Amino acid sequence: MSMRAAVLLGAAIVASASTSAAAPRKQQQQQQCIAAAESGQQLRSAGKLRDARKAFAPCTERACSPVIRRDCGRWIDEIDSAMPTFTVRLQDEHGADVNDGKVLVDGEPLAGAGDGHATAIDPGMHRFVWQRDGGDVTEEQVMREGEHNRVVVLQVPAAAGPPKAETPAAPPETKSPLPWIVGTAGVVLMASGGVFWGLGLHDRSSLSSSCAGAHACVQSDVDASRTKLIVGDVLVGVGVVALAGAVYLFLRQSGAASSASASTASR
Repeated sequence: MSMRAAVLLGAAIVASASTSAAAPRKQQQQQQCIAAAESGQQLRSAGKLRDARKAFAPCTERACSPVIRRDCGRWIDEIDSAMPTFTVRLQDEHGADVNDGKVLVDGEPLAGAGDGHATAIDPGMHRFVWQRDGGDVTEEQVMREGEHNRVVVLQVPAAAGPPKAETPAAPPETKSPLPWIVGTAGVVLMASGGVFWGLGLHDRSSLSSSCAGAHACVQSDVDASRTKLIVGDVLVGVGVVALAGAVYLFLRQSGAASSASASTASR
């Protein structure tokens, strides 16, 4: 065997050995790519989009087959589109933006809270806590797939003002029965006056038909009829005055009650 033939034979043996050693390593790399793709899909189905995105990263390496790289890259793009993002705004009790204290999201510190940068997060309910001097501020919000740049406002509650003085309850309104008493008396007096008037007119009519024409009427009978008419006039007059007084007392009492109610309402 010539020297050249020996060299070519040695090179062929070395190449064959290298190819035999590389085949298991390449197969192992492909298995790792497949495992990364399967792990990412499982995390994505569980709603853990951030972890799924990290899991898909290894299967986009050049060592993976083109088919696997293409699918993993597409899945990462879909996750980026679906993954919610948010920014935190910290405000004092007057609504002015501040940047102090520390913000926790689901118990984990949030880097750069209040600096205006968007942060990716998994969909679902999340708890935001702003730890600051003077007391924590807590907010719970649901993050939805495809929702980007939601602003989570954590604001210090306004200081409570002095307690409002309670308006004393108005005493129960009591109305005096005096207007009704006076009014009833007026009605009775007018009725009594009417009775006396009726009796007096009856007596006068009787005298006129019996003895007045002959001027033979007894003076006491004439005086009695006249007295009844006078008493009737007096009683009716007093009754009218009593009714007028009752109306006056009723209106005055109603006006006083209205003034008291308005004064209580304005306090």
